[in-house]
Amino acid sequence: MNDHCDGSSEGGIAVFSAGVYGTYERTVLPEDSFCPKEAVIIRWDRSVNHAMTFAGYNDSIRYDYNGDGKYTNDIDTNGDGIVDMKDWEIGGLLMVNSWGENWADEGKSWVMYRTLAQDLYSGGIYNNICHTVRIKENVKPTLKLKSTIACSDRDNIRITAGISQEPNAFEPRYSIGFPLFNYQGGDSIGIEGSSDIIELGLDISNLLDLIPEGEGGTLFLSVTHTGDTLSIGKVISFSVIDHEGTEFTSLQKNVDIKSNNTTHVGLFMPQPFKITTEYLPAAVPNETYNQTLTAEKGTTPYKWDIVINYTETEITTIFPSETFQEISMTNSDDGYGIINLDFPFPFFDKLYSSITVTSNGAITFNGIYESVKTADDISKTKTIAPCAADFDKADVTYFGNDNYVIIVWDTSITGTGTSGTGNGNGGGGGGVPPTSYFNFAAKLFSDGTIEFYYGDVTAGKYYPSGISNGTALSTYITKVFNYWDPSGFKTSFIKPPYPYGIELSEDGVFNGNISPTDETTWDIIFRANDSNNLIAVKELTFSIVDLSMTLASPNNLRTETGEISSVIRWDAVPGATMYHIYRSTDPYQGFIKIGTATSLSYEDMDFSNEERCFYYVTADNSKR
Repeated sequence: MNDHCDGSSEGGIAVFSAGVYGTYERTVLPEDSFCPKEAVIIRWDRSVNHAMTFAGYNDSIRYDYNGDGKYTNDIDTNGDGIVDMKDWEIGGLLMVNSWGENWADEGKSWVMYRTLAQDLYSGGIYNNICHTVRIKENVKPTLKLKSTIACSDRDNIRITAGISQEPNAFEPRYSIGFPLFNYQGGDSIGIEGSSDIIELGLDISNLLDLIPEGEGGTLFLSVTHTGDTLSIGKVISFSVIDHEGTEFTSLQKNVDIKSNNTTHVGLFMPQPFKITTEYLPAAVPNETYNQTLTAEKGTTPYKWDIVINYTETEITTIFPSETFQEISMTNSDDGYGIINLDFPFPFFDKLYSSITVTSNGAITFNGIYESVKTADDISKTKTIAPCAADFDKADVTYFGNDNYVIIVWDTSITGTGTSGTGNGNGGGGGGVPPTSYFNFAAKLFSDGTIEFYYGDVTAGKYYPSGISNGTALSTYITKVFNYWDPSGFKTSFIKPPYPYGIELSEDGVFNGNISPTDETTWDIIFRANDSNNLIAVKELTFSIVDLSMTLASPNNLRTETGEISSVIRWDAVPGATMYHIYRSTDPYQGFIKIGTATSLSYEDMDFSNEERCFYYVTADNSKR
């Protein structure tokens, strides 16, 4: 708020959520405070119901919470045995509310700093989190919507953009909205205020992620009207502009906006950002494999990863009861311990010989302490987290053999209990004690299966649980996150087969060394993410060569001839690492080898369109 966190000469604003009724308390600052008699919030309600904005701060406003006639930041005023921000009586933020000038001081109130640190049960804000927005200076929209609309009653219309993956669709399957055009602005007022006509320019880049790979999509501008007005306006024109500046214009013009209905205007646009690699050569076991993937029409640099689609399934297995031993932890609070496994554990696209277990309900892989306590932490960390939280102290035990390893946590959190109705598996009800107890376990199998078990839990709130490869796109949050009382719940994550030993680097190089396996073919989903966060996904078949097998001949041989060359193409042969190309002017004899290819095409530069040529292609699984 002081300098946008980057040294700027001006500051910014922050937004947050809190409960503004029930046990919520607003009073006025005392006479001996800065800003005396101005409104101040000293406690929020535990039931969150409203979002608000912080627009300023003052380190000198004060409120005497413990009634000792002093204003202190260095005394344990809440009696928890710790002096921290939860005890502060000095300092606050200036909050602006959307409820208008009749609320508090013309729509504003001070908020004591301490409410940012306290939990909901003690009068704090939601999740102890404030959000700010930082502008990305060099990012530009990669897909823009352009439209001219006439409307005389903007209070009764909502404007959205959408997409269907069908080329001849009449309405979108997925849509995104724009709050500014969501029944906003007053009854019987033109969409531009002084005029009924407005030209829109909106960023709809996120819709590009929903266009199927290698295909196109039908984009829509949709106007929804509520009310009985018979003549509301028109969609005069609609077009979209891609990142190269190419404009695609809808043939639908001057379309009447339907009264009390939704009007869709659409156009078809091909996908601009896509993975262009068509084929992965087969790998030879125990030999280094290296293949670079390519993409086009995105904003470089690209970041690549592999999509591993885990499936979550509830299970009925009983809570583990093996004979466990203690894990040697660096600390019982915010500590970790390392377990060397008796088997290589496959997690996403890599194998691990050891795991790092933290006292905060998580398993990581780097051999150091990594803080995984929130859902946001899970999405940013390579982790397996049956229950992530800032536990006070934890007893952590394990059992392992050459087929699986089990980790069990017995722990608690002080001062987190709340009351409420709850939902999901259980229900809050009545009131929950201020100390919550947790007994849960994770079981990791040598085939990559992951199981979570929950014993007796008195949580009193919702705690995040899930697995992640360190990005939001690779994060799976379990169903238990929605359970007020997860006691007795059991769930598992099952992964698809993967050719371990071969990995994909962030810059798109698929390489490594694979040993002979019972499986010889895998369908792998590759994902490219451009610098504007657009995503292209493509599934490619990867295989290893069986050096003893006889390969089939390539099918669907075809040519494309030009004035100075001929391009020969064919379908892939499973197990092939190389193709040999032969040419003759006689269809039955005289064929001479003219080259080899590791892809599914070959360009014959010696071709002459003055004579007729014939080709055949053979497949090879050697590396000659």
